[in-house]
Amino acid sequence: MDAQLLEILDLALRALFVLGLPVVIGAVIAGTLVALLQGAMSLQDTGLQYAAKILAVGLIVMLMWPTVVRYLTILFERAME
Repeated sequence: MDAQLLEILDLALRALFVLGLPVVIGAVIAGTLVALLQGAMSLQDTGLQYAAKILAVGLIVMLMWPTVVRYLTILFERAME
């Protein structure tokens, strides 16, 4: 394989992990906290967990948007060389 293609694939995989990991961790933390609170209060509403996860993921994506744009810009610039 071409060295440039391998470099682009490497950069794409790194971007996937760097951009995806905070979102997954945020959803896990939000789900765990809500589950603990629901267990302590004896609530069994599943909609509360989904709402907390959606809010957490949305907030993380909004905060990470400049990083997403930077990574994608670098990736596309390297792909067009």
